[in-house]
Amino acid sequence: MLSQGTKALSITARFEEAKRHAAIMSALPCTFYETLREHMNRLKITQEMLSDMTNIAIRTIQRWAQDAPPRLETVVCICLVMRLDYLQSIDLLTKAGLLLRNSDAVHVLYAKMIQDGIYYDLETINTVFHQLGLKLMGGRSAV
Repeated sequence: MLSQGTKALSITARFEEAKRHAAIMSALPCTFYETLREHMNRLKITQEMLSDMTNIAIRTIQRWAQDAPPRLETVVCICLVMRLDYLQSIDLLTKAGLLLRNSDAVHVLYAKMIQDGIYYDLETINTVFHQLGLKLMGGRSAV
């Protein structure tokens, strides 16, 4: 059992983390692409790096700047490979006009992977998804 002092330290640490998180979230733009770009800048990820991490063509990433809608699996893939936390991921999905339905087992899996911080490389994710008969994530390799 945790002591009162240990509990207070845990809550204090979480509050400090919450303040850092809120500062990031409050600085994010209102659109999907601009928010994605802000996360990329913050994490020092270029379009080329994102393309390599997700197998999404650079041209596809550039089309998002012109408001081309991304697919759900693509945004979830981005959230996982960029290691966005749950709230950042839900924010990005929402700005893309997408949502995870809690009545869809695959959507629940996506949410759990993001929420639990299951950050594997795309190849590992797709290997398991293939074994489960699920739609593969990412771009070119998922075809």
